[in-house]
Formats: sequence, C-alpha cells, structure tokens
Amino acid sequence: MSSRSLVAVALISLSGFGGWLLMRGISPSTEDLKKKLPEGNPVNYSQSQRDAQKLMDALRAAADNPEPIYKTWKKD
Repeated sequence: MSSRSLVAVALISLSGFGGWLLMRGISPSTEDLKKKLPEGNPVNYSQSQRDAQKLMDALRAAADNPEPIYKTWKKD
C-alpha cells in the first residue's frame, strides 16, 4: 500500500472513531431513556393508558358508524 492509502485509511478510521465518541458523549443513557417512558412513572402510565383507551373507543365508533369520521368527530 502506498503512503497515501494508509493516510486515507487512518483519516477515515479516526473520523469514524471520533464520531462514535461524540455520539456516545451526547446521547442519553439507556436508563435515562427508560425513565422517560410512560411505564417508568405510574402517573404517566395511567394517563397513557387513558389516552390509548380513548383512541381505541374512537376507532371502534368510527368502524361501527357508516358515516365518515370527519363528519362525526368532536374534539374534546
């Protein structure tokens, strides 16, 4: 291999390693991400469950109704 090829490979490797270090430094840890999930907090979890149930009720009502949803939907 020529010296130019070695320099190119070294630069590409170092830039990849530098990008990995940067992303590792600025991205949150897995534990922090899990704390932000609705399952990590009982209050948020119950609110998420209520929202999901409201959505499912609206979808069931839309499926049972022959009219289009945009004519019957009311925003809470």
